[in-house]
Amino acid sequence: GRFNLCSGRTRPLAEVIEALGGAAATDVEIEHRPERANRNDIDSIAGSPGRLEAATGWSPQIAFEQSLAEMLEYGRAAVRAG
Repeated sequence: GRFNLCSGRTRPLAEVIEALGGAAATDVEIEHRPERANRNDIDSIAGSPGRLEAATGWSPQIAFEQSLAEMLEYGRAAVRAG
């Protein structure tokens, strides 16, 4: 079957961007442009880990910030490998 690998917690995009900037040791400036907003934009989205937890007993153990840092390093390594 298909499973969501997630915590079930929603996070504002600004929080994700700031955490990724922290992992990259880069200052990030978020600029909101209301004139570019689209009425079809999604306000929030969240996955549920319930099905995976029920099937395997799995529950999230790794901090969100650590996950972002590891994904960033994985991407950097892939770029270096060419």
